[in-house]
Amino acid sequence: MSRPFLIAVFVLSLAVSLWFNFVSDHINNAGVADASEYMRLAIALAHFLRHDPGFYFSGGPELKLALSELKGFSQAGIVFPGYILLCWWLSASPLCSASWQAPIFGQCILAATASVCLALTGNLLWGRAAGIICGILAALYPAYIVNSGRLYSESFAASLTTVILFILCRGFAGKARGKAEIFFLGICLAMVQLTRSVMIVLSFIAYPLIYFQEGRRQSLRKLVFLFLGMAVILAPWLVLQKAVFDKASLVVDRVGNYNLYVGTNYSIKGWLSYPYPDVTSIEKKSSASVLIDNIRTGPVKFLKLMADKPYRLFKFPWNDFRTSIGAVSFYWQVAFHQLMILFCAVGLSLCLFSRRGAASEEKPPVKARLFLLFYLLFHLLYWLFITVPRYNMTAVPAIILFAGAGLAAVIELVKQDARRGIVLIVSSLVMFFAVRTNDLGVLFQLFGNAVAASVCLCVIKFFSSVLFFYLLYKCFRLAEKPRHCRAALLAVALPVCFALAFPARANGRVFEWQSELKKGEKITQEIAVDKSEALQNRQVFLLLDIDGASAFMEKGSVSINGLALDGPLIPGISLTQDFAAVKKDPATNSLYLECEWIYDCMTAPAGMSNADLRQWFWLALPPHVVQSVVAQGKAEVCIENKSSRAARIFGSYMPKKKSTTVGSLDSSSWEKAFYGVESDRKLSDPRYDLGIDFSGHKKASFINAQGATADDLSEAAGRQTGSYATMLVAAARPKAVSSPCLAKGLPEKLQVESNSAKKFTVGLQTLSVSNPSELWLVRLKGLSQSTASAVCVEPTITMVVEEKDGKSVNYPCRWMPRRLPAGDELSAFDYCFPLMPSLLAGKITAVNISFEGRHQPGILKIENLALEILPLPVNPLVHKSSVF
Repeated sequence: MSRPFLIAVFVLSLAVSLWFNFVSDHINNAGVADASEYMRLAIALAHFLRHDPGFYFSGGPELKLALSELKGFSQAGIVFPGYILLCWWLSASPLCSASWQAPIFGQCILAATASVCLALTGNLLWGRAAGIICGILAALYPAYIVNSGRLYSESFAASLTTVILFILCRGFAGKARGKAEIFFLGICLAMVQLTRSVMIVLSFIAYPLIYFQEGRRQSLRKLVFLFLGMAVILAPWLVLQKAVFDKASLVVDRVGNYNLYVGTNYSIKGWLSYPYPDVTSIEKKSSASVLIDNIRTGPVKFLKLMADKPYRLFKFPWNDFRTSIGAVSFYWQVAFHQLMILFCAVGLSLCLFSRRGAASEEKPPVKARLFLLFYLLFHLLYWLFITVPRYNMTAVPAIILFAGAGLAAVIELVKQDARRGIVLIVSSLVMFFAVRTNDLGVLFQLFGNAVAASVCLCVIKFFSSVLFFYLLYKCFRLAEKPRHCRAALLAVALPVCFALAFPARANGRVFEWQSELKKGEKITQEIAVDKSEALQNRQVFLLLDIDGASAFMEKGSVSINGLALDGPLIPGISLTQDFAAVKKDPATNSLYLECEWIYDCMTAPAGMSNADLRQWFWLALPPHVVQSVVAQGKAEVCIENKSSRAARIFGSYMPKKKSTTVGSLDSSSWEKAFYGVESDRKLSDPRYDLGIDFSGHKKASFINAQGATADDLSEAAGRQTGSYATMLVAAARPKAVSSPCLAKGLPEKLQVESNSAKKFTVGLQTLSVSNPSELWLVRLKGLSQSTASAVCVEPTITMVVEEKDGKSVNYPCRWMPRRLPAGDELSAFDYCFPLMPSLLAGKITAVNISFEGRHQPGILKIENLALEILPLPVNPLVHKSSVF
C-alpha cells in the first residue's frame, strides 16, 4: 500500500479528532464518569512513584501507607492510569484532573495510528481497494472521533487491538516479522489484557498462533520474545497486586459475579437498577451457580433477555451522551454506524473465502479472515454480563475490516455490472429503511389492530432482509462458487434476518407511540373511577409520562374536569430515592442522595438535567379537584400547550383487552437511560416495564390549534389510538402535616447578565416536623425573557442544614435545570424537588438561591419569581397506593 495514502489517512484521522476535541463547540466529556476515576488513579500512581528507589524496599509503615493509596487499582488496573500519567510527564503537564489535553492528544494519535493499521490490514486480507476503504471508514467513524475525546479505557484498548490484529494477520499472510515486532506484540497483548479483561482470550490464542505461523525453527525464539514483551507489563502488575491486595491475577478483577448476576437478571432486564438489587453474598458464589439461579427464575424470560443483548452490543455507535460531531447529529452517526454494520454483513457473506482482488490468482489468506471472525465473535461473551454498548468498542476493528471488504466488493460489482449493482443497492436501501422503522401508525390504519400491525411490520422487515440476501446471492453468482462461499452467506443471512425482524425490547416498547403538542394543541383523556370512595380522604396524584419537564413547563397547562392544576410537577425518579440513605462528602461539606447524584453526574455531560429525563411527573391534586372526581366518577384530563416549543407526551395502543405496558413507577436505571439503545435521537427511557390495566381509560382525543377534535391521538403518520400515558394514583394521607414557612421571599423581578450572578439567602423559621415520613417540596417558579436566545442562566438551590454540633452543611438540589428558558416571549419555569427534612441529620435553617449567567452575551429578565416550600403528606411510592 502506498506510503502517501497511509500518511493521508493518518493526517485525516488526526485532523478530524483534533478538530473535534480542541476546536469544535461541544461539552467536554474528557474527564467525566469513569474517566475521573482513571485520572485520580494516575495522580495516585504519580505520588507513589515520586519516592527514591530505596523507599520501595524499606518495608516500613510509610511504604504500607503509600501502598494503601493504590487500592483503587483493584478494578481499574494499572495500564490506562499509567498511560495518562505518561502523557502528563511527556508534556510536562500539571498532575491534576484539569490537565486533560495531553492524554486526549495522545488518544488522537492512537486513533490515527489505528486507522493506518486498519488500512494495512484491509490491504493485507482483501487488497488495495478494501484497504483504502477501511482507512477512510476508520478515520471518519463517529465512535472513534467521539471517544478519542474521552479518557475511557475502551478507546485506548480499541486502538491497541488494531495493532495486535495487524501483527497477527501478517503472520497468517506469511509476512516476515522480526523479534522486535513480536516483543512489541507481547507488550500490546499484556496492556490490552489489563485494560479489558475479556481480551485475555486474545493473549491465550497468541502463543499457538505464533508457534504455527513462524515454523519450528523460529517459533521458540519468537515465543520467548513474546513472553518477555508480556512480562514487561505483567510482572510489575503482579508484584503490585501482591503488595497491595495480597493476591495476584493475570486479569483485572472487575467484580465478575456481580456483573454476571445483574446482566442475566430478567427482573431488572440486565441493567443495574435503583433501588439496587440484593447482591448479598454474590461474590462468594461460583459463576455457574449465579447463572443457573437466574435461569431458574424463568428460562423463557432469560432467553428473552438474551435476545436483547445483540442489539445492545451492535445497534449504536458507542456514544453514551449522544454528543454531536459538529453538524452531524447523533441520529446521523447511528445511520453511519448501521450502514457500516450492513456492509460488515456483506463482507462476512462474500469475502470470507473470496480472493483478495478481482484478478488475483493468489491463495487468499482465509485463516487470517477466520481468525478475524473469531475475534469478532468472542465479544459475545458480553451477553452474559452487564451489556453496555461501549464495552464492545474493541470489536470495531473487525467490523470496519469486514465492512471495508464488503463495500469494496459492492463497488467492484457496480463496475463489472451496473444493472446488478444498482438492483443490489436499491434492495439494501429498502431493507435499511424497513428495519429502522418501528412506528405502527400507518400499518394500524390498514389493519385496525395493533397486534396485526406489529406482526405485519416484522414480516416486512424479515422479507426485505431475505430479499436483500437473495439478491446478494444472485448478483455475485455464488451458485457458481464453492460450497463454503454459499455456506458463509447462509450462515450470516439466517441470524441477521431473524435479528432484523425480531421485535426486541431494546428497540422500544412495541405498542408505544408519542404525540408532540405544538402551540394551541390539546389532548384529553377520560379516566373512569368506578370506586370513587377509594379517593376519599387520600392524597391523589396525576401522573404524566413526559419526555422532560422543560418544554411542558414553559406554557403548558393541565386541568381535570375543567379545574386548573397549579401545583408543581414532581420528577418521578426523585421519589424513588431512599431518603434515609443521606451521605456526606467531607471534601465539599455537602450532603447528597446517591440516586440523584449519579443521575446528575450523567446528565451534565449530555447537556441536560435530571428533570429533562423522560419519566413520570407527579402532580398533587388539591382537595377540591379530588372532590370533583369523586362526584363525577371520572377525571377528564386536559393538557394544552400554549408555547411555541413542542411538548412530547407518550401513549400506547391497547393490544390486550385494555391493558398495556408503561414505565415503572418505583424503579429506574441510569445505565438503561444512557447505554440503552431504544432511540437514535435521544436518551432511552430510564424506567423498566410495568403491565397495567387501562380499562378505566375511556375516551381520548386530540384537538388541533383550530379546535378540531379527532380520535387519531397524534399527528404522527398513520393512526394512533388507545390511551395517553396518564394515571391517577391515590395514596394514604397522614393526619399530621407541618407548614414550613420562609422568613422572607425573593425579589419578584431581577435581571441577570452574562458572566454575573445574583445570589440570595432566605431564612427558614424554626419548626418541628410532626410527621417523620413527611416530604417537603421546594419549588422555584417564575417567568423569564431574554435579549438573546443564546443567554444561559443556571439556577441553583442549596439547603443549609445545621447539624447537632452546631456546624452547617449544605444539601444542593440536583433537580434544577441547567438553564432557564430564554427567548423573545415570556416563558414560565416551575421546578421542584422533594426532600425529607427529618432524615437530613439536622435542622434546615436557610435556603441559598443563585442565578449565574454563563459566557453567552445578553440579559435574562425574570418576573414573578417565587420560592415556596410545600408540605407533601406522603410519598406515594412508600405507602400503599391505588392506581387508576
